[in-house]
Amino acid sequence: MGGGGAGRADKGTSGRKGDEPASCVGGVAAGLRMGRLQRTRILVEGDPGLSARLCAQALRRHTVVTLAAPHEMLVVLKVRESARGGLFYLGEALATECRVRLGELPGIGLLLGSERQRAFALAVVDAVMSAPAPLPEESGWVALLQAEEARLAAARRIGQERIGRTRVEFSSMAREATSDV
Repeated sequence: MGGGGAGRADKGTSGRKGDEPASCVGGVAAGLRMGRLQRTRILVEGDPGLSARLCAQALRRHTVVTLAAPHEMLVVLKVRESARGGLFYLGEALATECRVRLGELPGIGLLLGSERQRAFALAVVDAVMSAPAPLPEESGWVALLQAEEARLAAARRIGQERIGRTRVEFSSMAREATSDV
């Protein structure tokens, strides 16, 4: 899902079937498979054109069956209340979901907002990359996803540096105010 970093990216595998590292099958070297959480975060937070390009490549090579056409839905936003640790229902958010099948491989695309084409593209990419053994196009995709992840990290760093330059230390302001008296 999109949004402002609701957790950390998965560095490696997520433990789901199909997310295990491959041992140089189909051109993907051992350890280069990307977990579902990590690749989805990159595709949702990154350049929308990347998921569209990957989807177009997959559609040229594979037959995709749409199980659930892209559709909008409301999802409940649950937040853990910090004082007591109980769940708090913040409200609802609009999300778009799509489910596809590539051969026997299921794929799901789910993101915040109303983006039907992007949800379809995410579902197709998910199906390709969740194959037990890497499909041929996956090796090239991992490199593209890693490059996009690096671009996102650099943009995040720049944003944090800008915020850091405007940060005010209130404790030092209080010391300066008392020393001026």
